[in-house]
Amino acid sequence: MNRLLLLLLCILLPNFHPARGADQTPGAKATPNVLFIAIGDLRDWVGYLGDKQVKTPNLDRLAARGVAFTRGFCASPCCNPSRTALCTGLKCVRMQLGEPDASGRARPIVIPGSEFVVPCDVVVVAIGTRANPLLTATCPDLKLNKWGNIIVDDKCMTNLPGVFAGGDIVRGAATVILAMGDGKRAAKAMDQYLRSAAAEQSA
Repeated sequence: MNRLLLLLLCILLPNFHPARGADQTPGAKATPNVLFIAIGDLRDWVGYLGDKQVKTPNLDRLAARGVAFTRGFCASPCCNPSRTALCTGLKCVRMQLGEPDASGRARPIVIPGSEFVVPCDVVVVAIGTRANPLLTATCPDLKLNKWGNIIVDDKCMTNLPGVFAGGDIVRGAATVILAMGDGKRAAKAMDQYLRSAAAEQSA
């Protein structure tokens, strides 16, 4: 879904012109045009933030011209206000890009004083944001990164020969499309691995 939205933006942005929509009558007061870009779960999958796979030339050009994507990350929930143990809302804060960290990527930070409450009766948490330690604990020899995700090579193989991994346990919280792609790459690599092992045994 994310890549489809990016593709649509790359198609539509070249057709955007600052003069379109404005009154072209001589002497008429120029009216501002507003381009609103909404992308779900974008994270840092754009070229100007260092991604090498996703191509976003139009967004890159906007960033190079000084356009600030001040709402590039979703609001972050803080707590659930309640009254007599009944949920009355979801308190959130807005985020903005901070200074680059040691990896060179700008990380989202809280905008002070931006708290707001979304009125609601029920809050359903329906996303995983970290690796399940129960899985990796069953194989302590697996190499993990600092977030507890499994480290793999470009063929989805771990540091253990014949052990493959993909999806959120490698990437962290991501999309189903990316997990499906990892599964297809891992399946191809598994097939090649088993065929090469069989050939060595028969030789």
